[in-house]
Amino acid sequence: MSGLAREIASLVERHTPLDPPRHFLDIDQLEIGELRAMLDAGFAYKHGRRDRPLAAKTLAMIFEKPSTRTRVSFEVAMRQLGGDTLYLNAADTQLGRGETLADTANAVLNAEPDWDRIPSDSSPELRRLVRQCLKREANERLDSAESLRVELQRIEGRRRHLSS
Repeated sequence: MSGLAREIASLVERHTPLDPPRHFLDIDQLEIGELRAMLDAGFAYKHGRRDRPLAAKTLAMIFEKPSTRTRVSFEVAMRQLGGDTLYLNAADTQLGRGETLADTANAVLNAEPDWDRIPSDSSPELRRLVRQCLKREANERLDSAESLRVELQRIEGRRRHLSS
């Protein structure tokens, strides 16, 4: 299970109807310190704060009905905070065709790549590298295209050495 899937599962498990809301619709339910911290953070970002607290995080946006302003607002905010977005709409998913939102989220978060699609004659090193590039946890994947290039050169160099 990916880190994001674990986080979501943990939140769902911990949620009870008595939990305070995590939005501004019922602002009176927020603690003063919590509200001040949110407003202070918003003020800081508006005035130049540039850290990226959502780096290596992805927000999956699943809309049953089109919502351009909401979608664009979330995409811009996630990018400004270092994260990525994944947008799914009703036409792209099974929503409304017997699959619940929870089913869709579960399928997206828990699907494993079809490892059998890696050609069977690929070297074990190359198969390992492909698996590493597709790891769910960002800290377990290669951190850049440059790292991938270096790994491929290493594999190629090892092959040349073995064949000589």
